[in-house]
Amino acid sequence: FNVILEDAIRFGRCQDCYRFSDYQETIRRLDAAVPPEKVLYLFYETLFSEAAMAKLARHLDIAPIAAELKTKVFSGDALKVAVPKDAADRVEEHLASTYRFVRDRFGDEVPAAWRSV
Repeated sequence: FNVILEDAIRFGRCQDCYRFSDYQETIRRLDAAVPPEKVLYLFYETLFSEAAMAKLARHLDIAPIAAELKTKVFSGDALKVAVPKDAADRVEEHLASTYRFVRDRFGDEVPAAWRSV
């Protein structure tokens, strides 16, 4: 993801790239359009757990379904590349308000990786 953002910065296409990470706007629009009892926010980093699956089943008012959650498929490990510090700093600076918004909105539900930015 950072590589995509760095390319966007380098080639002047930030708006197209950043709009996909504008969680504030997405959440605000969803909140405005959908009654709160119909919305469930889950984080990808914690989605593949029995607790998250049970929460999803309760929200959908269905019986929990046993899921095989141990095997990683398309984990993205092969896509990890070193990002120059200055590029990472620019991305982090641009996304800082989004991380603050998410932390303020979801508190303890926010995955650890989101809290360190």
